[in-house]
Amino acid sequence: MKTDSLSAIRGKSVGSYKGRATMMSEESAEQNSRMCTVRDVARLAEVSTATVSRVMNYPGIVSVEAQKSVRDAMSQLRYRPNAHAAELGRANRGVSKRNRN
Repeated sequence: MKTDSLSAIRGKSVGSYKGRATMMSEESAEQNSRMCTVRDVARLAEVSTATVSRVMNYPGIVSVEAQKSVRDAMSQLRYRPNAHAAELGRANRGVSKRNRN
């Protein structure tokens, strides 16, 4: 039975139904699972979520080893930043995209 990286991180197996193994392509498994999060990347890279954030926003303050580990995990999980979540974060800080300098 195949498992994809994201499911392995979450401790779930892909393609099992009532104890029976089912064949599921990696592509369809991805479509059925939720988006990868910073927490998933951190677990796979074995670093904190703060380190993942620093690698994305301030790579100069993170060791080369940690950067490589995080970037490898992001690549393996096909991590994409969630634009809606980023916009919510800006709204909570009172900073909009238009008002940033």
